Amino acid sequence: MQIGYAIIEFEGAFRVGRSGLLDTLNYVPSDTIYSALDYLRFMGFNHGITTVSSAYPLIYVDSGHRSISDYSTVPIPMSLIARVSAERPELTRQVRRVNYLPMKCLVTKISYRVYGDGLKIVCGDEEFGYGEFGEFVGIQRNVIDRVVEGADTFRVVAFMPWVRYIIYYTQSQGVVDAGEGRRVFSMIGELGIGGERSVGIGHFRVVESGVIDYTGSGDYALVLGTALPRANSVNGHLNTAVRGWVCSPYYVIGPMHVIIDGSVIPRDYADFEVLKYPSCIKNLSSLWLPYDGGAHN
Repeated sequence: MQIGYAIIEFEGAFRVGRSGLLDTLNYVPSDTIYSALDYLRFMGFNHGITTVSSAYPLIYVDSGHRSISDYSTVPIPMSLIARVSAERPELTRQVRRVNYLPMKCLVTKISYRVYGDGLKIVCGDEEFGYGEFGEFVGIQRNVIDRVVEGADTFRVVAFMPWVRYIIYYTQSQGVVDAGEGRRVFSMIGELGIGGERSVGIGHFRVVESGVIDYTGSGDYALVLGTALPRANSVNGHLNTAVRGWVCSPYYVIGPMHVIIDGSVIPRDYADFEVLKYPSCIKNLSSLWLPYDGGAHN
């Protein structure tokens, strides 16, 4: 399976709010990236990108680990979290802190090793654990009161990454054109992504693009973004959230339950919704990777 990737470097902080001004995600979910892609189409820039993942921190690629196909970031599978929680309930909180693993863990034996009150995930002969990759910061904003000719200040929370991020995508007919992918995401980087773009946050540049030949297989799907299955009910190891979106000052989608990054579901359920409304389109059909659900562990 061929998937394209774009490695991006934020020029500063970014903001993707969850429930208000005082919180934000520390990654960019796939539905936010889809909205940016749809805006490009609205502006007349047609492209062949059909599915995308969330943007994940590239925390395992350094001078010692240069292989993108092995060490690019994926969300930790919820099936692994469920296994650790069942075997060692006291380590549930620790394993949930390990949000990401390198892609090689999806095609090698995964286990875990306990160190006192903590643990490391073992993939092959390497260990991986929790690591910080940024910090939350406050961004000052002003609101103008034209009646009294004054201004009030307030702050919103944004995330300042210390590392680069990676986005995965596929294109129509299963053929990946890394050059086109670079052009598309470079344009999004110029416009910015997420909230508060008018004050200069959410802008990035593309530093690398290419193609990964993913060799994983199995009867399950590892979800790499925000997804809404068409089925009325879904079995599997689910990572869920309640999400809502403001399409315009007068039109809101949700709130609704969705499955998000790291969910492991049977591939029969990997058929997701694209919600179309008069005011906007909300694509909840994220990229997913074939996965054996941990059967090789």
